[in-house]
Amino acid sequence: MNDKIKNYEVNAIILASGYSKRFKENKLKAEIAEKKIYSYVLDLIESIPFKDKIVITNDSEIIEYAVKKGINYEKNPNANLGKSESIKLGIENSKIDSKGYMFFMADQPFLKEKSVIKLLNEFENNLDKIIFPKFAGKKGSPVIIPISLKEKLLELKGDEGGSIFITEKNSISVEMESEIEGKDIDSLEDYNSLLNYFNRKN
Repeated sequence: MNDKIKNYEVNAIILASGYSKRFKENKLKAEIAEKKIYSYVLDLIESIPFKDKIVITNDSEIIEYAVKKGINYEKNPNANLGKSESIKLGIENSKIDSKGYMFFMADQPFLKEKSVIKLLNEFENNLDKIIFPKFAGKKGSPVIIPISLKEKLLELKGDEGGSIFITEKNSISVEMESEIEGKDIDSLEDYNSLLNYFNRKN
């Protein structure tokens, strides 16, 4: 059974303007199964009926791919100031009012549609709550932040993210089926670990 509803009242914001300092090159252009890492999340978001979709990136290749997928983009001239700048740009350039924002990291290649849908459906039933996934008990991404916290999000600084607003009372965690979906890529070691996982499974 397809759990999707016609349209989710949520804007998808993909953060893809980091410097990959620990990876020594643009990690989002590394490949798994002959497919660029950034393309996994963009393909996933293309398939889900968000109200609006935007990627924050300075990379021309990612911009071109996003445009082909019908995803808006915005460049980040202040990427050096940290993740908060991408978050604010995503909010300020979301073209349609919504009930919340779902923030994606562009380096989670194994994140599945059914997991995103599970989070979205939880939010649809709890529009005043922050919704976040847990992978084997560990908090991860993507996180959905309700529109009521918009002004607080616009006050973030440096590498702060919306998860700093999570409290026991204002949030709901959703346990995901697969731990690997929560894995992101910060270093070459992370990349090789995910690559080995993929090769073992295939």
